[in-house]
Amino acid sequence: MASWFPIGQDESGGWRLDIVALLAVTGESFIGEHAQALTSFTLCLLPRIMPAPHALLQPRRPTSLPAEVAKVTSVYGDTVLDSVPFFANIIHPIDQLRPFPFIVLEIKHKDPMDFRSDPVFSLSDAELPQLDATPPGSAVATAVDPENGHVRPNLVRRQPTMTEKVAGLVSNAPQLRRTESINVPPIAKMGRYAVPPALHSPLHVLSVLSFIMSIGLIVAGIVWKDGTAVVAVCLLSLATSVIGYAAWWRPLLMHRPMRGKHPQGDVIIRTREAAVLLIKCREEVARELYSGAEECQYVSTGIRCRLFMTLGAILMMPSVILLGNCSFNMQALVGAAYLFLNITYWVIGMLPLKYSWDLSRYEVRDSTQDDARDAHLWMPVSSLHHENPEEGYPSLVRTIWYAIRETKQKDWVIRSGAVPQTENWMKWIVEATEAAKRGERSWPAVSRYNEIVGEGFENT
Repeated sequence: MASWFPIGQDESGGWRLDIVALLAVTGESFIGEHAQALTSFTLCLLPRIMPAPHALLQPRRPTSLPAEVAKVTSVYGDTVLDSVPFFANIIHPIDQLRPFPFIVLEIKHKDPMDFRSDPVFSLSDAELPQLDATPPGSAVATAVDPENGHVRPNLVRRQPTMTEKVAGLVSNAPQLRRTESINVPPIAKMGRYAVPPALHSPLHVLSVLSFIMSIGLIVAGIVWKDGTAVVAVCLLSLATSVIGYAAWWRPLLMHRPMRGKHPQGDVIIRTREAAVLLIKCREEVARELYSGAEECQYVSTGIRCRLFMTLGAILMMPSVILLGNCSFNMQALVGAAYLFLNITYWVIGMLPLKYSWDLSRYEVRDSTQDDARDAHLWMPVSSLHHENPEEGYPSLVRTIWYAIRETKQKDWVIRSGAVPQTENWMKWIVEATEAAKRGERSWPAVSRYNEIVGEGFENT
């Protein structure tokens, strides 16, 4: 029975770990899930071992980010979309909503003068500070003499903090230089905001950790005089850097460059499960998060990108062969490292995406009224100031009524296809809108709908 299994580490019949080379190319599904987040920051250039780096080699790189299917409708405009963009879905994940809830969120820019994430970001016209600029040709007071180092009132100086400098370095977003000042013109400067990765993202930590592990493996190979292992780890680490550069990118949001009068940017989101979200925001926020499409801006394009992809693939091939010829100790060490990385990437994949992207630019507040907060649950009619028990049960009619009551508008209901465009529904929508404008928060929406439907049957 003992002869069935190898004994010891000798080359003739001992344990061998040649299969450990496969660990370097397995885990493609884990890496593919993190591909966009991994290649959106400067640390993707860090030479390090990474499971299945070839997962970043895509023949056709995506030009936009994945979106969630839902109906997005402008309350005051004519925009109707069929999906919730990527970053908006991170702020409020619609796939976690139950049937029939109604939620009101207020989203706004937390700091209108915050330029810390990317120099391409420009002020929106609604966020331009009201500063009294000195008219052309007028005298400049000595207190604000530019020749003496003073700043004119219509110039705003911005000095980044140390944390902002580190965040800018990691996210490939250079900060404003110390001597730079931002002039606020009548028309906002052209530019688009690039969403940076979160500074303390688990992927950032794991990238640095894998870099340290790579150095440790190289040192171990030198100590054990295993040149094959040293060359293999170096080639794998270099291949990761080359492939990372070929896939390096950053997401750009849409913006509104010109000043002018625009309607309020409120949007209604309706899911297939009849969940309704009312997003109260300005047109600038709506353009960035909802109506405007994100763009993937890549660092390398065209033939240069393909050359780096080819070079990365070429570096991987001999490194995998060399791993199969390392000593037993190095194969065990490399195998343990890749096993740890595969498990860690899998665990990170279960975390919400909000840990990977820095959306601190936006301030989100839940402003749902108390009488509509539990629209997805049964509520006693006494709390709703109704006598009909039908009003207490969750339903599409009640959820749509809550949305109409909050917006006091009916056009979005028709444009979005939230309800069938039948005579009964149209009559109910008109009455619901009139009741909302009168401020009747306790209007019996469900009871009135049943009455209208009953009248329709009686007339037929």
